[in-house]
Amino acid sequence: QFVPRPNLVLYEYEGSPFCRRVRETLTLLDLHHEVRPTPRETLRSEGKFGVLSRYRGQIAHYPRAKMMFPFLVDHTAGIYLNESNAIVSHLWERYGDSVIGDHRSTFRLWYTNTENRRTVLLSTFFGQMLPGAASNLVVDYDMPRLLAASLLRPLPHMGTFVTPSKDIPENFLQLRLWGFEACPRSRLIREALSTLQLPYRMCTSGEGSPTRDELEHNNGSTVRLPVLEDRNAGLRWEGDEWCAAVQYLFETYATGPTLPLWSPIPNAPQKTTNEPKDNGNC
Repeated sequence: QFVPRPNLVLYEYEGSPFCRRVRETLTLLDLHHEVRPTPRETLRSEGKFGVLSRYRGQIAHYPRAKMMFPFLVDHTAGIYLNESNAIVSHLWERYGDSVIGDHRSTFRLWYTNTENRRTVLLSTFFGQMLPGAASNLVVDYDMPRLLAASLLRPLPHMGTFVTPSKDIPENFLQLRLWGFEACPRSRLIREALSTLQLPYRMCTSGEGSPTRDELEHNNGSTVRLPVLEDRNAGLRWEGDEWCAAVQYLFETYATGPTLPLWSPIPNAPQKTTNEPKDNGNC
């Protein structure tokens, strides 16, 4: 079946459990997308950003958009969305019919039912019914595991806080990453790309994805994921070379140390950045 290749732009950062929820869905649906990292400059306010933030200011170009992440721009559907649950629902409803395999279609029918996605009562976590109105509170069933993944990698340079980096020139070619959300080595590369605010094309390559076959066909041999490609330098890393890739990214693009967890609320920048063009197909 035809696998859609819509024009998607995702503003997110690696340490957010809400962003992880959207990345998992993009992997399940085998949707390639552009990533514009939006790591934090402070823990004191989610919406505040300063001169070090490269892409957060672009959200101001979208009427009524909230300075919250993830933020998805679907140019194909002509829509932009905040809130991870709304984004996930949109992706399944818009592109879920083209997923591969009957098991994914069955999962879609179950998952797109809002009641099935939001039916874990707080009493589940305490082992007993809570009194009064508290027993009616509903939480997302997947939040504990999403949050646990963030807590396992809590340091600022692990994709959550800004590491000052070189300005992106107009002729900059987006980096390209082949991998998938659950791959530990892919995550380590994504952390570096996130904290350094380097825009990249995410070529989702989950188990059973045609992208893997295309990659191996173009390579002429078996390919080990993740694969990172920096066309600006003509360099490429594959599989166990992830450590060299991460080292290269920091040595090449970082211009200062990562902001600490106790960073104050930054002053707002004088102007917002222009929206860059997508120049990196998979």
